Amino acid sequence: MAAVPHDACSEPPGKPGGWQIESGGDLAPPPPSAKRPVAPGDPCGFDPTGNFESAVLVNHARQVEVAGWAIDPDTTGPVALRITVGAKVYRVTASVKRPDVAREFPAYGSAHGFHALLDVPADGAAHVWATVLNLGPGHDNRLSTRSLS
Repeated sequence: MAAVPHDACSEPPGKPGGWQIESGGDLAPPPPSAKRPVAPGDPCGFDPTGNFESAVLVNHARQVEVAGWAIDPDTTGPVALRITVGAKVYRVTASVKRPDVAREFPAYGSAHGFHALLDVPADGAAHVWATVLNLGPGHDNRLSTRSLS
């Protein structure tokens, strides 16, 4: 990949991370002042983004069902997430078809949803964290923390 001048990457408002998650999990576009759109494989290597939509205890609180979506601007393919349930760490792939995500990010396609049923540690867990694992330049991105009750 060719080197990119530093100032070309300094303002990435058009990247997926520039999108805002509104209440209810809807996507809101970045402000119209976005100067430079990002295409898959952009050499600036922006951080991944997404939405950790739910974490619900099921099966008599022995498991947690997690769901959401994730995109990394460095690829059009599925991305991995690290889901932490208490002290237990799982790896989940965001590859489930999500037409709503494809409508908002057409260059990336629809295979960016995740849905998994994960075991809760025997000593219980009060929180679940979802972190999108970065591909290429950039950093991992913790989406959010959900409390279990």
